[in-house]
Amino acid sequence: MGDSQTTPIMLTVSSLVHPLNKFGRMGHIHSKFQGSFVIQVKNQLIHFGSYAHYIAGFGLYLSPEDFNQINDIIDIGNRVRVTEDELTFYGKKSVQSFAYKASKVDQRLHAIPFDNKLLSSLLSAYDQAIASTSRTALGLNTEDNSFQKIQTMLEQDDNQVIDWDKIIHYLIGRGRGLTPSGDDMLVGYLAVMKLFALYRAEDLSDQLLESPLSTTDVSKAYILAGAEDYFSTPIYQLYTLCKVADLNDLAQLTINLTDAITNTMRVGHTSGHDMTFGMGMGLRYVQQAHAKVSK
Repeated sequence: MGDSQTTPIMLTVSSLVHPLNKFGRMGHIHSKFQGSFVIQVKNQLIHFGSYAHYIAGFGLYLSPEDFNQINDIIDIGNRVRVTEDELTFYGKKSVQSFAYKASKVDQRLHAIPFDNKLLSSLLSAYDQAIASTSRTALGLNTEDNSFQKIQTMLEQDDNQVIDWDKIIHYLIGRGRGLTPSGDDMLVGYLAVMKLFALYRAEDLSDQLLESPLSTTDVSKAYILAGAEDYFSTPIYQLYTLCKVADLNDLAQLTINLTDAITNTMRVGHTSGHDMTFGMGMGLRYVQQAHAKVSK
């Protein structure tokens, strides 16, 4: 017989994976990390994280105390049963159930009407965030000629059909880590396209959803969530600031945006910097595209 906890644990769940049993009732522990673990239900990964102010687009937040209770009894490969109000973990020596209550949080990005003042504030905030951090290392060599060709394709609007296959083939899986740097750059770029260049965002999203994406499973989950418009908390918070921006107080707006971009840069070892670099490529594309339209 298994043990059951009577006091529900509290979960804050991204709307992409809410309710937790929408993908099925049985899954398994896919992977474990410091401060998080991932379960897989059918083809869907669900990220359980205990990081303050961070929820993956395909995940949820639980307190460090609740995380530790669960993390201490699970191993990779263990089965997990998911119902609308209970999680049951099947360990080698015991079975333990946790009642839970889930609150849904929206982490979906939507297009924002373009405004030159907002773009200028974003570009200024990006430059200030980059200049103010001592962690500038990226997971890819951006001085490499092959990378710079890809960067040019992403940043320039030359009225040519963009070769997404070439870009995806080059970036996806390139770099080290749980989420390779090329993947993170593409996620950051995609986020900016979702806000200001919906036609390009849709093209890229369609291509990502149809591509094999030869990368880690967890990184693929971040990419596919982004293709469906769902992003992690730091990027969603940046979107929220843009959506409610007071364009009559650009100085304060730039300060707030700088803080949000800086928070994005703090994610992971190099992931945050790589995502931010991708956002910068996206912002430069939007700047150029709208400059051409205004001429």
